[in-house]
Amino acid sequence: MKNLLITFSAFLTLLLWSLDPAHPLLGADSPARDNWTYDWSKTKNFIEAWSKRPTFPDSISFAYYFVYSKRALGLEISKDERNKLLNFIKDCQTKDGGFVSEPKFDKDSNIISSFYAIKALDMLKEPHLVNEKRLAGFLHSMFTKEGGMRLSSNTKEASLAGTALGVVLLNRLSDLTDREKRLATAYILKYKTRDDGFGLVGNKVSSIRATAMAVAALKSMNAIGDIKKDVICFLSQSRYSGLIKEKRFKTLPSMEEMAQFLATVRLVGSSDKKIADPQKISEFVRSLYIPENGGFGPEPGLGTTPPSTYYGLFCLVELGRLKPADMTGMSGFFSF
Repeated sequence: MKNLLITFSAFLTLLLWSLDPAHPLLGADSPARDNWTYDWSKTKNFIEAWSKRPTFPDSISFAYYFVYSKRALGLEISKDERNKLLNFIKDCQTKDGGFVSEPKFDKDSNIISSFYAIKALDMLKEPHLVNEKRLAGFLHSMFTKEGGMRLSSNTKEASLAGTALGVVLLNRLSDLTDREKRLATAYILKYKTRDDGFGLVGNKVSSIRATAMAVAALKSMNAIGDIKKDVICFLSQSRYSGLIKEKRFKTLPSMEEMAQFLATVRLVGSSDKKIADPQKISEFVRSLYIPENGGFGPEPGLGTTPPSTYYGLFCLVELGRLKPADMTGMSGFFSF
């Protein structure tokens, strides 16, 4: 009973801290913490521990997270790690040309896994290791009559996620037709919301994730011009901008959405309007760093995970706090 009370007390303390409006992205001002530092040797050990797992790299997305994380810290990928990664990615390509998340149990090829596969191969400088022609054929088959794209081989309806990542990937393969561009652009714009962002379902509730996907896709098709000002307005009013003061939020901020926010800021380019406060953003990223093992947590009060560590490193690269010597394949969250 005593241990239970201690655990509950610790949890309550974390919860109250995470809802404190002094948190830079929960609203209100927060004191600068430039004295905060990172122990990258611990981060290195945390990342390299992934490759010691017998099932490494576990999934296509984890393969990408691993490669990006090592590159962000300027670490070499060993020959053994490289061979495991390349063989795993090759095994994930199916007969229809698409990729599954992992080859043993996942049987449905999908656009998300295909996207991460090519992102990882680009960083490994092996862009043509897999059959790109078959992949392009799979992606073309995902288009529906309404101009959108299905997310996987077993889904019937198009979605913003499927369409956005699909056209970005087809553009990377230099296989997106003018007709597909027109149809996909019109389809994606249906998801634009009244507050100038984009929503994952219809055009009612906007989100950073949906906006990041939509902007990446429209940018790849040279169709961002007409909505650029609207997107900048949406971003500047986001909790992730670090500009929102004296406001409480019902949900906790996440490292993943911060990474998506920063990637979108980069895509819309320069503006006369201030979009974000880099100092506040840096404070938020550092607040989710876990000194015990060098990783990053997904949101306030939670421990380290491999995906959130990738998101944290992505943010620091976007902020210019980490400057990898070789940026090949590292640009963009939902883009190339």
